[in-house]
Amino acid sequence: MFRVFKERGLNIGIGTGRPRLETFEPFRYLNWLDELDENHIVTADDVLKAEKAFDAAPLAKPHPFTYLAAFHGKDSDLQLWTPREPKKLENGQEVLIVGDSLADLLAAREIGSQFAAVLTGLSGQKARKEFEEHHADYILDSVADVEEGLVLDLIDAKA
Repeated sequence: MFRVFKERGLNIGIGTGRPRLETFEPFRYLNWLDELDENHIVTADDVLKAEKAFDAAPLAKPHPFTYLAAFHGKDSDLQLWTPREPKKLENGQEVLIVGDSLADLLAAREIGSQFAAVLTGLSGQKARKEFEEHHADYILDSVADVEEGLVLDLIDAKA
């Protein structure tokens, strides 16, 4: 999936609530790091570091800091992404956040991006109703469905 996105010229960011070790070790094992830019992979460790550096806690989701840092890169001025009400992305409708929790959806809405819910989180299929009630742009059974149609359709529509 990452290779297809990269070949199509998409920028990929990862924003996770998992610690760095739990993120990077599996990514390394699966050879995903070859397809990703580590500057655009933001973990819980990065969030905690920013909270301390900028005295800005809490920055964990549903605050959109994780996604803004992944979008702009960890080498950007991270303090810009810490306000309680950060500015929306100028091109938010061209950004798709894929997540499995309501916190992910709320963060996406905060910055004006599209949101695709995947039903692979703790609640599984039971989360569908909650995502429908909160008007997720897309609801997918798994991340695999993103590559199969959604993002490719978005790319074609944009072209």
